[in-house]
Amino acid sequence: MRLRTLAGVAAGALVGGVLSVPALTTPASAAPVTASTTFEASCSYGSFALPVSGTFAVTVDGQSVTADYDATVNMNAPSLTTSKLGADIDLDIDGESVTVSGERTFSPPAAGTADMELPSLSGTRTGSGSVGAFDITAAALNFTITFGTGTATCTFDDLAPVEFPAQPQPVAKATKSTTKVAYAKKAKKATITTTVKAGKANATGKVKIVVKKGKKTIASKAIALKKGKARLVLKKAKLKAKGKYVVTSAFQKNAKFKGSTSKATFTVK
Repeated sequence: MRLRTLAGVAAGALVGGVLSVPALTTPASAAPVTASTTFEASCSYGSFALPVSGTFAVTVDGQSVTADYDATVNMNAPSLTTSKLGADIDLDIDGESVTVSGERTFSPPAAGTADMELPSLSGTRTGSGSVGAFDITAAALNFTITFGTGTATCTFDDLAPVEFPAQPQPVAKATKSTTKVAYAKKAKKATITTTVKAGKANATGKVKIVVKKGKKTIASKAIALKKGKARLVLKKAKLKAKGKYVVTSAFQKNAKFKGSTSKATFTVK
């Protein structure tokens, strides 16, 4: 981007652009979603004009919204030094108005021929879940350049509408759970081990192990898998009553793996 001298500079028109991602079905904990679009801008100060072109990307991650540019600014005017670059974008994210802003200061001021990075912008949305249609309309996108005693304001006047393909979603893999109980009669201790596999690979996530004797629940605990296994140890205090105990292990489904259950029994004599 280079600053050039023009004889008479007209103010740039303000035209919105739309970034669209088809509806997503991911949960609130989904990974950040990013969309980008091209822009062209022109700002002026006195007899100078600065044409700008490039791309910017908007990322939505829960309540956090950020925007970044891929470009630098070069005033190409040795007599001008820049002390600050400021920017702001008014966004509409799924019907919610969000403003992201930021600024970059230069101390000492940047030389008039230096390549200056535009600031990263940030803002906050009220919603915290994953974005539905991810429709982002840039109603106003501009930045200011402060140099000497003046300020130039650039308005992005040509934001190209972009339609993005649906974000690829991980396909949950089927799992198989197996539960075994090793009962030590002398110590009256039961070691329950549930193994969860997805094919030959270990699954990751949590298993809820419930132990009952008749209708009475003896133990109930959610345990994170470690190398595909979850273990629960029941000691003598939990196994006072003689008879048959039933163990039900339920692997809780997640984004990567489908749920599965398994059962086992043991007898205390």
